[in-house]
Amino acid sequence: MGYAATSSTDAVERERFAMAPDEVTAPGTTPSSADSADSQPTPVQQSTAQRPDSTAISQRRPKRLSDWLDRLGEPDWRSAEDNAYRKTILGARQLRRRLKFREEIRAEKDARKNPVPPMRPAGRAPEVLHSAPIPLTSRARPRSAAAAEPTAYPVGAEVPLDAWRRWTVTICLLVCIVGSMIGVGVFGGPGIAEAADGAFAPDATLLAPASSAFSIWSVIYIGLIVYTVHQWLPSQRTSKRHRGIGWWVAASMILNCGWILSAQAGWIGFSLVVMGALLTVLIVVLRQMNVYPSFSRLQTWAVDVPFGLYLGWIIVASAGNMATWLSTTGWNLFDWGATVWSVIALTVLLFGGSVAASTGKRGRLSVAIAISWGLAWLIVQRLWGEPTSGLIAFVAGVAMFAVLISAGSQRHRVAHAERLAVRRQWTGQQNTVFVIDPSAD
Repeated sequence: MGYAATSSTDAVERERFAMAPDEVTAPGTTPSSADSADSQPTPVQQSTAQRPDSTAISQRRPKRLSDWLDRLGEPDWRSAEDNAYRKTILGARQLRRRLKFREEIRAEKDARKNPVPPMRPAGRAPEVLHSAPIPLTSRARPRSAAAAEPTAYPVGAEVPLDAWRRWTVTICLLVCIVGSMIGVGVFGGPGIAEAADGAFAPDATLLAPASSAFSIWSVIYIGLIVYTVHQWLPSQRTSKRHRGIGWWVAASMILNCGWILSAQAGWIGFSLVVMGALLTVLIVVLRQMNVYPSFSRLQTWAVDVPFGLYLGWIIVASAGNMATWLSTTGWNLFDWGATVWSVIALTVLLFGGSVAASTGKRGRLSVAIAISWGLAWLIVQRLWGEPTSGLIAFVAGVAMFAVLISAGSQRHRVAHAERLAVRRQWTGQQNTVFVIDPSAD
């Protein structure tokens, strides 16, 4: 007598199929009624005997992949419907879902390694990624037959626009670095803090952080240099991600240089417009990074981290630039005062920063770190500098805490969902019942 981990329904089915052929009866009938030749079953009994028990079938069907694998070595006592159901589960619902994402990544890597496709049979058109636009009207006729053929590029091949994009980003980076050197006064002239009669100084407005906060620009510029070098790698030249953000990155560098020059010239209103355009461009970059997520740690550190810090700092700098423009123009709507409007600006910064930090698959921790950096130095300036404001320091602390929680909660939710998926893969919902197996000795 042995013990086996099977369900009670399985034991009953084994006993029924282990009987002699003369003793096998259909479900819903008794042996006495089957042996008697005089008694003929009614049509209702025939339909009941031919129709399988749906409850028994559902109980016999394992609900876990491990149950199917455990039963592969057992005798083939199941019905044809159970075998078809097993093949459907293993072939369609499990394997297709697991291999779909890997096949896409493998195809993209193969296209990068082999940009030139193999020779195809005659009469078969090659795969086309980019082609010349087709005229919408019949009047736009090409002058020659050669001009009528579109310029075709195989899948994964580099197009001339990719080279233009890389060179544009590189040149814009050099312009941005020269502009930053002008902003700190390397070539002479006042720096940003002394420009515009001290309008951008730490003690000018309630939303101006301490001078030490601007040291984050060194990290941002290092990240921009790393990104520029990263896009020149052979494996990244045809990346869809770089194609989606490359031109926007170049525009952000030009706008950054334009803000520095306008601030040094004392054009505070124009600098606010440039800052708004720069913030919009970086939001587009963030959206493109979410559309084309990172597939490696190198790409995460070379792309996501630098532009996350860039966006987070520009969010804080936009609030400070707005406060500078309002203080220089003397604008005071509803006579609420600078403190009330500063609290409103920090509230808007809280919601905007929380949304930006919670995007992406696992959130944007770099965005939250940059925002928290700026708010931390704002708290330092409001508590130990001029002008002093305990309310602004308190609201800035709440905003910093909320932004960090938003980024951390997104990462926690994704990690928790992954742990649950792994747990469901190895543990099923059906409870195992230990019964005595009569056939085991």
